[in-house]
Amino acid sequence: MLTQNHAATSFAPVTGSGGLAPLTYSVSPGLPTGLMFSASTGAITGTPSATSVATSYTVTVTDANVVCGRLPADYFIAPFALRPELSAEAVSRLAGQLAMEPLRLAAGVIEMANHVMAEVVRQQTVVRGRDPRRLTLIGFGGAGPMHACEVAALADVPRVLIPASPGHFSAFGMLQADLRYDLKEMLHGLILEQDLAQLAAKIERMAGQLARAVSDGLEAGAGDARELAGDSASREDVQFGVVFSLRYFGQAHTLRIPVSHPGLALTADDLAGLAASFVAEHRRRFGHVHASAPVEVVDVEVNVRRPLPRSALTSADASGYDRGEAMAEVHFAGNGLVQTRIVSRGALPEGSEFSGPLVTYEPGSVVVVPPGARGRVLAGGVLDIDVEDVHPSGQGR
Repeated sequence: MLTQNHAATSFAPVTGSGGLAPLTYSVSPGLPTGLMFSASTGAITGTPSATSVATSYTVTVTDANVVCGRLPADYFIAPFALRPELSAEAVSRLAGQLAMEPLRLAAGVIEMANHVMAEVVRQQTVVRGRDPRRLTLIGFGGAGPMHACEVAALADVPRVLIPASPGHFSAFGMLQADLRYDLKEMLHGLILEQDLAQLAAKIERMAGQLARAVSDGLEAGAGDARELAGDSASREDVQFGVVFSLRYFGQAHTLRIPVSHPGLALTADDLAGLAASFVAEHRRRFGHVHASAPVEVVDVEVNVRRPLPRSALTSADASGYDRGEAMAEVHFAGNGLVQTRIVSRGALPEGSEFSGPLVTYEPGSVVVVPPGARGRVLAGGVLDIDVEDVHPSGQGR
């Protein structure tokens, strides 16, 4: 309780976000007028100058992986330091309010997060007509590999790949990307009734704009990039593609259908092929077609790609970051606390095999291999993990 026009006692934060030092904090809803909140310390200070209805304020952190032992504090990368005592305090406070065991609450947070991510996978697979049992899930990022195996098992994806240096995977991919520009314009009418000459003129004009954009992009970019890519962006240097957004006449949603060949030239056969490809994709995606409905076009997109030099990441050398091996209790849904091997990823040589429960650590990421999973180390240090026997909710798949 705070009193209007009386200085507030400095409040210590209940929890912090992420469990890393330095911590960052947030508060919701907004504080009354006159009070200040420090995102770096979590402290609430000041003198409230206006009255408001009684409100509960919570400063939160999601450190369930730390509490469950899946993010081992002793093996976290320097110069950062995990503060497991803050995670334990945060979970204990909330567990007390909910009359739950703290470990069960933390495990429930992880289970909920896994189910939410698995639902996203299902939206990208089953909902789009793709059988997840024929697919592979790639776990990357700092936290992705901690959840990938259980998310895959929940979504009926049988295989998980963890690339070398997963914590830096996106950054490396950005450095490997080609220079690309896209331009889209509205286009109305039935696809089979498009005037080829007018359509070709539109596409050619759009391609000219894109070619100039590529040239300008190289001109405005770093000197090293321009030197590597060449001094000009001629038509011979770039690769063009054309994509149409199609739908059945009267539908609200569209499907993007690319022309089956690279380049800008279009023929009547290409238009017929686009219509046929749309029907096939509609059947695959939604399980049905409208045989009597004509196919209309909503827009046309021209894209241009300029290949740039690429580097090769041959292996993940985590051998220099080896703080030894240990056994520790880690909580897994459906299994409870399990004695788990914790090992540097660099200690797993190419060609070796492993099985869960296992936690590997490396600069930038932690990989959690749950009970029932088994895998091997591929060339370049990629982890190939079979999760068909993983039951993250304690039930058969």
